Amino acid sequence: MERLVLTDVDMPSGLRKFITSNDVPPALESWRSALKKDDNTGLALRWVSALTEMGHTLTLSDQERDRAMDVWNSFIQSTIANYPNEMEVFEPVDRTSIISLRLKNVAEGSGYLKTDECKKVFEWMTLDLSSKLDDPVAAHRCYIGQPVSITKEDAVVRTALGSDSLRLILSNEKAALAEDGAILAKLSYLVRNYKDICEKLK
Repeated sequence: MERLVLTDVDMPSGLRKFITSNDVPPALESWRSALKKDDNTGLALRWVSALTEMGHTLTLSDQERDRAMDVWNSFIQSTIANYPNEMEVFEPVDRTSIISLRLKNVAEGSGYLKTDECKKVFEWMTLDLSSKLDDPVAAHRCYIGQPVSITKEDAVVRTALGSDSLRLILSNEKAALAEDGAILAKLSYLVRNYKDICEKLK
């Protein structure tokens, strides 16, 4: 903290969209003066939601949480293996709740979608595209991790096990895995038809 207090700040403009002066300790006067004075209602609501989720999940035993993660991880990896032309696991994973994926460039027959292309796929995942695309999976609104750059031009997307899904696996495994199966089905459809979809959504 002392080092930050003594350091001049050149506040990135994008950071002002996420935090306000009320989110920064009073000792960081230069930070606070560079940020908006508004209350950060969005951040407060995210914390309320996160703390509620933490409370529910922490009632589970370590064994229950580990079992749910094992079930999810095994299902995700086996489902990804059903789409070898569209995606692959970026790196070996072992009992983790986050899996990173490389999206393949199906139109070119080799290589992977670049960062900007992955961003388009990410956006499409959140939309109901049934009015423009024929496949039923296009209607599903799905949420995955935003693309993360691994090189200057390349990125991975991420699928993750949320705490609500973890608890659902323990109470209704079939329903929980069906939700994640639908996410990967839409993702594979978008990647497989990426070039055509770009034309249709112009």
